[in-house]
Amino acid sequence: MDTTASCSLPDAWPEPVVPVQSLSEAGVSAVPPQYIKPPQDRPVLPAPSLDVPTVDVAAFLDLDGAAAACAAAEQLKNLAEACSKHGFFQVVNHGVQASTVERMRGAWRRFFALEMEEKKACSNSPSAPEGYGSRAGVEKGALLDWGDYYFLNILPREIKRRNKWPKSPHDLREITEDYGRDLMNLCEVLLKAMSLSLGLGENQLHAAFGSDDGISACMRVNYYPKCPQPELTLGISSHSDAGGIAVLLADDRVKGTQVLKGDTWYTVQPIPNAFLVNVGDQIQIISNDKYKSVEHRAVASSDDARFTVAFFCNPSGNLPIGPAAQLVSSQSPALYTPIVFDEYRRFSRRRGLKGKSQLEAMKNSKIAQVELIAYRDAQINLRNFLPDAWPEPVVPVQSLSEAGVSAVPPQYIKPPQDRPVLPAPILDVPTVDIAAFLDHDGTAVATAAAAEQLKNLAEACSKHGFFQVVNHGVQASTVERMRGAWRRFFALEMEEKEACSNSPAAPEGYGSRAGGDYYFLNILPSEIKRRNKWPKSPHDLRDITEDYGRDLMNLCEVLLKAISLSLGLRENQLHAAFGSDDGISACMRVNYYPKCPQPELTLGISSHSDAGGIAVLLADDRVKGTQVRKGDTWYTVQPIPNAFLVNVGDQIQIISNDKYKSVEHRAVASSDDARFTVAFFCNPSGNLPIGPAAQLVSSQSPALYTPVVFDEYRRFSRRRGLKGKSQLEAMKNSARCTEQAIYM
Repeated sequence: MDTTASCSLPDAWPEPVVPVQSLSEAGVSAVPPQYIKPPQDRPVLPAPSLDVPTVDVAAFLDLDGAAAACAAAEQLKNLAEACSKHGFFQVVNHGVQASTVERMRGAWRRFFALEMEEKKACSNSPSAPEGYGSRAGVEKGALLDWGDYYFLNILPREIKRRNKWPKSPHDLREITEDYGRDLMNLCEVLLKAMSLSLGLGENQLHAAFGSDDGISACMRVNYYPKCPQPELTLGISSHSDAGGIAVLLADDRVKGTQVLKGDTWYTVQPIPNAFLVNVGDQIQIISNDKYKSVEHRAVASSDDARFTVAFFCNPSGNLPIGPAAQLVSSQSPALYTPIVFDEYRRFSRRRGLKGKSQLEAMKNSKIAQVELIAYRDAQINLRNFLPDAWPEPVVPVQSLSEAGVSAVPPQYIKPPQDRPVLPAPILDVPTVDIAAFLDHDGTAVATAAAAEQLKNLAEACSKHGFFQVVNHGVQASTVERMRGAWRRFFALEMEEKEACSNSPAAPEGYGSRAGGDYYFLNILPSEIKRRNKWPKSPHDLRDITEDYGRDLMNLCEVLLKAISLSLGLRENQLHAAFGSDDGISACMRVNYYPKCPQPELTLGISSHSDAGGIAVLLADDRVKGTQVRKGDTWYTVQPIPNAFLVNVGDQIQIISNDKYKSVEHRAVASSDDARFTVAFFCNPSGNLPIGPAAQLVSSQSPALYTPVVFDEYRRFSRRRGLKGKSQLEAMKNSARCTEQAIYM
C-alpha cells in the first residue's frame, strides 16, 4: 500500500485561501490562472444531457402483500442495473418532505449571502476539514476549483461538532439537523436495498459499515459562484466519492452536475423532488467491482450561482473494508485488499480530486496483489464441504455405560500423552462481576466499579482466556429448569434420543462423536433455528430452552460490550463485527458425560479451543470435570455456585490480534457419576470475514491473521476435529499469511 495513506494531514493549507465567492462578487472579468484547467480537463459547454435511471424508494418501504413484493423485486432489478451499468441513479418517493428540502435550501443560501468575514470565521483546514472552505487537496501549487463549500460531520455523534456549524442564520443548525436525520434514514433504506440487490443479507452492508454505532455520515454544502469563463474551469474537479453512497440535492434553478460515461461527459437532467445517488468507492470495493463508483464533476455557470447539498453515508473510519466474501470465488477473485476507511479517505484527500485514480491505486498495488493471493488461498484451502454421514456407525456412550462395560473400548482410549492425570490440581478461576456493567435498565454504565471490573476482565482474557461471571442476571430458577429438563431428556429411552441424531453436514441434533453424548441446537439467527429439531420430550423442554437461550444471549451482549471496552474499542464494535442484531449467531451444546469405568484412559471432550466468539458454560452442580491448560499443566476448574464459566474463543483472539487468548480446554470423565453441562456459544455471522481490529494493528503490532469468513473457519475446525488450538495456529502460520503484516 502507498505509505502516504497513513500520513497525517497538515494543519494549514499550502497557500492562502481566497474564497471564490469574493472573486466573483468583485466582478473579475477573467478566471485567474490558478483556476484554469488543462485543455483535456476543461468542460465542453453545453454538454449533452443524460436521463438518469430512476428508483422508486417507496417499493422498499411497504413489503406487505404479493403486489408490494413484486414492486420491490422490480425496483431491486432497476437498482442493480443502475449500480452496475451507471454507478448512479435518482430516487423518487424517498420520504423526505418537500418542506424539509426547501428549508434546507433557504437556510444555506442565506448563509452564503452573509458577509465574507462572518463566513471566514468558520474556516477549515486539511487536518480539521469541518467548516467553511474553498479548496481540496494539500499539494502546493495545485490547480483550484471554482467553488466554495461548508463541510459538516453528522455521524457518529462523538465527532459532530455543532459548535462548528454556522450560528447564522439563527435556524440553520436546527434545519440542518432535521435534514441530516431524514437523509440518514433514506441512506439506511438504500443500504438494505443495495445489499439485497447484490445477493447479500439485507443488513450486510449496514453491518460492514459499522452498524448504528459505527456508521459515519457527513455533508458538504456547495456554492459555485457565477463565473466569467466557465469553459476554462470546473466547480469541482473530476472524482469518485471515496465513501459509501452520496445523496445529492441538486440546484433547482441551474444544472451543472456531470457524469462520465465512456469518454463523454454528460450533464445530469434532475427530476423535480428527486435526489441523485452516487455509488461510492467503498461500495465498488465491497461488491468486488460488480457495482461501479461513478466519476463525476461540477461545472460553473456564467449566468448564475449554483447551490447543491451532498450527503455522504460512509463506513466507520476504523473498519477495514474489502470485498464481501459471497462475491469472491475462484471465478471472481478478490480485486482489492481490505483497507481501513479513514486511511483510504486521508489518501484521497492528500491526492486531491483526480478521477478514480485513488481506487485504481488500491486495486493495482503490488502489496495488494500479495494480500489477495493470501486471501484466495485461505478460501480455497478452507472451502471443503462436510460429509452427510459419520465415517463409522455412531454408538452412544450412554448405552455403553448403562450396559455396564468394565473397560473403555479401544476406540475411546487416548494416546498416553493425551490422557488425563487424575486427580488434577484445582484452579481458582478469575471472577468478573457483571452487575458493575449494568444499571437498573440493563445498559452499560461508566462507574468506578465498572472500571475495576474491566481491568479484571482484561487481565483474565489476556493472561488466562477464561473467567467466571457472577451477578449475571440469569435467574437461578431458569438455570434449574434448564438442568432438570435436559437431565430428563438424557434419561429417555435410547430409541427416542437416537431419532434426533445429527450428521457432520447437519450438526443440529443428538450426537456422540467424542467421549460423551450431546445435543446441538442453533439459537440465532432465527432463520436457521429449527425448533422442530429440538426434542419433543420432555414436553416443556423447548420452552425452557428458549427462555434460557434468550437470557444467555442477553448476557453475551453485555460481555461483548465489556470485552470491546476492555480492548480499547468502541462499546459496540465487537457486536458490529459479529454482525449486529440481524447477523450475530448463537448455538448451544448440551453435554452428557456418562459414568466411565476407566476415566484415566479417555476424555469427555478432547482438548480444543472454541472456534467462535465467546462460550458460556453452565457447569455441573454435582461433579467437577472441566479442565483448562496453563503452560504444560492441566488444571480442574473449581466452579463458583450460581456462576457461569466464560471461555474466550478463537474469533476474539483474532479480532484482538492476540491481545486476548482463546483457552485450550477439555472435559474429563468420572468413575463415580455421570456429568452434565450446557455450553452456549455466541459467534459472528457465518458469512462475515473476521480479522484483527484496525485499532489493534500498527507497525509495532502487525496483523497476525488474514481475515477469514467464520463459516469457513468453523467448517475447517469441524473437519480437523478437536486438536488443541491447531486450527488457529494454521490460520496464523500459513506461509502467505505472514505477508498480511506488510499491508496492515
